[in-house]
Amino acid sequence: ISFRPWQPVDRPDCLALLDANSPRFFGSSDRDDYLRFLADPDLPYWVMVDGTGAVVGCGGAAVAPGDHVGFLTYGMVDPDRHRQGLGTRLT
Repeated sequence: ISFRPWQPVDRPDCLALLDANSPRFFGSSDRDDYLRFLADPDLPYWVMVDGTGAVVGCGGAAVAPGDHVGFLTYGMVDPDRHRQGLGTRLT
């Protein structure tokens, strides 16, 4: 497993991850919000790839300016890869 910065070419893979994790972890309005986020992610956002180059997770983290509060942004892992420690590595 390795990480690299998100690129626009990753949009279909990341959307597929969101869809695969819905509705269990994401609500019906999250897809539209996520599409807006991916249109211009102004925060660090990463994809997690396996040895074949397949995107198996994505997510980001940042600290809000001024209030010094950290937050995660759209972290998700392929449901077929849940319970393998990938979410821990992502965070």
